[in-house]
Amino acid sequence: MTVRAMPQVDRILFPVDFSEHGNRVAAEVFAMGRNFAAEVMVLHSMNLPPGSSAEWLAYLQLVDNAEVRKVAEENLDRFLAREAGSGKVSKHIVRGHPATEILAMVERENVSFIAMPTRGLGPFDSFLFGSVTERVLHRAACPVWTEGAKCEVVLEHKRILCAVDLAPASTAVAAWAAHFAQSYGAALTLLHVGHGDN
Repeated sequence: MTVRAMPQVDRILFPVDFSEHGNRVAAEVFAMGRNFAAEVMVLHSMNLPPGSSAEWLAYLQLVDNAEVRKVAEENLDRFLAREAGSGKVSKHIVRGHPATEILAMVERENVSFIAMPTRGLGPFDSFLFGSVTERVLHRAACPVWTEGAKCEVVLEHKRILCAVDLAPASTAVAAWAAHFAQSYGAALTLLHVGHGDN
């Protein structure tokens, strides 16, 4: 993965699935949008049914797609009315695998960074079903901000830790972290953990 150097933050992509965890960190994401005076692009990917990879086209023939989309739009409108507050916000509803749709929007819309909470899947579930966040982290061409299920919501960042592995992308990652920290007046610590002999 090649991470672009930190440009002016114009667009923050915020995928939402209406989960409790995603709803909980929404205030933080929208606060970041206001801090950067950036557009928060709220993306909802309508869920695929379990085991749909081979049967997806057949499934599409059996459901009322207009009704599914209407429900998704109503849910998203309620979410934004409750969580977004002031600031520039756009909404996007797509159909497809969430990770695929997120990565496509990054390329199509020149997204500055992605803000997406993890969903707390255990390692066994991640192995069986895959993690949307994990796929996006490994494949996105822009920085990804994530927050674990046990983190507290923070509206003002004071201390930022950036872990680097000294790979070629580390320079861009560190520059991005420095810009992010500067925008909040936060202290930045860079951390590299070397491999021991054992």
